[in-house]
Amino acid sequence: MNSKVLQWKRKLAKEERKKADCLRKEQEKMWDMLKYGPSGRYAGWSMADMMDINSTHGLDVEKELADILAKEIDKEILQGIIDGIKT
Repeated sequence: MNSKVLQWKRKLAKEERKKADCLRKEQEKMWDMLKYGPSGRYAGWSMADMMDINSTHGLDVEKELADILAKEIDKEILQGIIDGIKT
């Protein structure tokens, strides 16, 4: 094969690898957004985690998280009411 053709093919292959790397990085970012949300926080646990926390600290993880979530929802509702009154 002609050396110019080989150089051209190598250049195309290199550009394709760069594009593939960029796409892979973007895909990872999207998965992180889906998994962790825009804040970067992740709330999850396994049954083993729940049992460890319960045996170590005597806490019911599901109840604790439900209470925290309820408080956050209440805060958002109250903030919405306050913002509505201000306008």
